[in-house]
Amino acid sequence: VYIAAKRMEEALLRRFTTIICNLPANIGYLRRNYRIAPDQRVVSTPLWSEIGSEAPPPPGEIRSRYGLPESEPLAIFGGQLVEGRGIELMLDAAREAQAAGSPLQFLFVGNGRLADLLAQAAKDRANVHYLPGVPREEYGQLVAACDVGMVATVAGVSSFSFPTKTIDYLRGGLPVVAAVEEGSDYLDILTGHDVGEGVGLSDAKGYFEALERQVAAADDAFAQRARKALEDVFDVRHTADLVIAEVEREGTGAQA
Repeated sequence: VYIAAKRMEEALLRRFTTIICNLPANIGYLRRNYRIAPDQRVVSTPLWSEIGSEAPPPPGEIRSRYGLPESEPLAIFGGQLVEGRGIELMLDAAREAQAAGSPLQFLFVGNGRLADLLAQAAKDRANVHYLPGVPREEYGQLVAACDVGMVATVAGVSSFSFPTKTIDYLRGGLPVVAAVEEGSDYLDILTGHDVGEGVGLSDAKGYFEALERQVAAADDAFAQRARKALEDVFDVRHTADLVIAEVEREGTGAQA
């Protein structure tokens, strides 16, 4: 079944003149694992979005609305609460924080198969909080009321992933701590724009310590760096320009 499905996928891919990957390293993965036609072009662009510019309500107001601690630093994970999102690593980091006597709090927002696990963790531990999924507009305000964003993947995946929640975190002015595959171009984006850092996939203590470092290092200048990263990397206009350039290039080649 796998072989048949892959052949069908390859047949579909070969119908396009240009294929876009979300990280440069994944271009190599695509060419190694799929039979791409010699004349097909493969380019890369990070994930994209409308980057927005609306000022959120005061953090205290938002935290009070959801019954969250009003003064302690707050780390947030928002998204699908399922396997492969590094939820267990984040909960282990919360245990490390509690053992160290840190005031850092951990907030998980979303729905999915692991929702019950997180709801129980929130009952058992004072530094873990859980909220079911909230409307998109409210979620953006909730993110902006936190101090640091959390992302993580799991070991054993064959290609590099790009956590989409990164855009939400940066839009809210939050630094990002990521536990992702070693060698991922994603980490280069975080460190290159000084908007976060990466740790090992199974290093719960290191993850907790990185969260604390990012919270302590965030200053008034961070919001400007986050905004610059959004404008330089994630603005949908960059991707639109890339696609238009490829279409024009194809048209020029056809005429030649």
